[in-house]
Amino acid sequence: MRESEPEQFITKALDTMLPLVEEVYGDDLLMIALYGSAATGTFVRNVSDINLLIIVKKPDAAQLCALAKKAKRCLQEFRITPQILSKQELLTSADIFPVEYLEIRQSMHLLYGTSLFDELDIGHRNIRHQVETMLRGGLNSLRQILLLTACESKILYRELLSWSGRQIPMYRAILRLYGDTTAIEDPKEVIKPLEEHLKCSCSSLEALMRLREVQPKDTDLMRLTAELLTQYMQIVEVIDAYESQQ
Repeated sequence: MRESEPEQFITKALDTMLPLVEEVYGDDLLMIALYGSAATGTFVRNVSDINLLIIVKKPDAAQLCALAKKAKRCLQEFRITPQILSKQELLTSADIFPVEYLEIRQSMHLLYGTSLFDELDIGHRNIRHQVETMLRGGLNSLRQILLLTACESKILYRELLSWSGRQIPMYRAILRLYGDTTAIEDPKEVIKPLEEHLKCSCSSLEALMRLREVQPKDTDLMRLTAELLTQYMQIVEVIDAYESQQ
């Protein structure tokens, strides 16, 4: 029987997974870090994944296959998503994934080895470019959700929950663009500073964050999705204008 508390569930997952990673990679293993919702305290059972960043000397296909075989049951049971990179890959990709790396550096729990994130050089312009990419991607994904769910309430609710989790790092990245480096772990607390910096309404984003905790019976999911689309388009315009002001 699985534990009722998320913390116990995450601990059991790590206690099961980490020895398997160490067994497969041995001396090639440089670092393991827990990141994402499992590290920030916003983990939602049956919705969130347990994200692990695994840094090795040189990723090897044979080792990856060995880990896949040994950890197959563990990966599926606990919804563990490992990201396996070499040290060189990590250090040379900071300009491509600045938002993700800033998010990981700020909130990760180091589980093995020493942190390599202090060696990363993350540029401000790279953050702005990725924020706009994520915004436009979020818009397109939201439109696809409406198409694929045929606006059926139960399916739409599930897809909105999944979509919302991918937006939270972007919200914090927008704050960093405006020089706001306050560590905000509770996604609901991000919305008010967003409104202050962007100078536009983010009410639908706030409603979306509440939806992650409980679905009020009177929530009109179609209306919420329409409002999200409208406000995302407004935010895209603000971020576009932001670059011209720099």
